[in-house]
Amino acid sequence: MTLTLLTLISLIGCSKDSEVCKVNFQIIKETLTFRHTWKLIGFQVEGQSNIDYPPCDLYKNNSDRIMTISFADTLSNLPDSIGFHKYPYLFKAISTINSFEGTYEIDSLNNLKTSDIFSTLKGGSGVLMDYEKKYYNALTNAKKYLIKDNILTIFYNQTDKMLFVSVDN
Repeated sequence: MTLTLLTLISLIGCSKDSEVCKVNFQIIKETLTFRHTWKLIGFQVEGQSNIDYPPCDLYKNNSDRIMTISFADTLSNLPDSIGFHKYPYLFKAISTINSFEGTYEIDSLNNLKTSDIFSTLKGGSGVLMDYEKKYYNALTNAKKYLIKDNILTIFYNQTDKMLFVSVDN
């Protein structure tokens, strides 16, 4: 479940080709909490070194906030009567085209539960919408998390994970 040194080395740097764009960042030794803003590096299958990076079309408008997620430490103030308030904290994710919001809960064993994720309803190109669907499905199926230095790994399904780097607020 931990990031290997080989994986970390493969993440450092920036590269752009016709299909994918790697996120440019450095590994920084620091202690961070889960409740932070994070930028998606990409998706990875446990035990494999290749990463499914975001499509380059994503960055045409040079937005630094695309593919980020913020986990708030404030309690949801949504009324329980609407059936939305399953977990106590709110998160917001900005994706390729749309944004997602939902509730979450974490525990001392690094378990992560998300619920009631809803999305804006904009449309876009097939490539961007496919990547966005993968992001949404991963958030919906999140099970555990790990923070090492400035990297957040969210595990979902059996062998899949999302890799994030911290964003300076």
